[in-house]
Amino acid sequence: MDPQSTPIPAVFLHGVGAAGPAAWPEQVVLGEERPCTFLKRLVPGDNPDQVIPALLDACPGRLHLVGHSYGAVVALLIATHHPCRVASLTLIEPAAFAL
Repeated sequence: MDPQSTPIPAVFLHGVGAAGPAAWPEQVVLGEERPCTFLKRLVPGDNPDQVIPALLDACPGRLHLVGHSYGAVVALLIATHHPCRVASLTLIEPAAFAL
């Protein structure tokens, strides 16, 4: 990687179980390669209307989004409403039936 370039951060969005780095134990080491954010539980129920603005404020610029289960709903909503902010989108077992 070019030392002058800043890597695009990866944001990991948890499902309804564990949150933060505990939800992504195998991926935590990726923080050695690039900036990573392992979203912690921000509000009870992780209401996307509250999570999305908080996440976008905390992580300016483009993002690699990785969403698991209910976190994939948040990732999909960000990709839909803020496509210029999404460098890549990875969904794992998305709970997106109603979307």
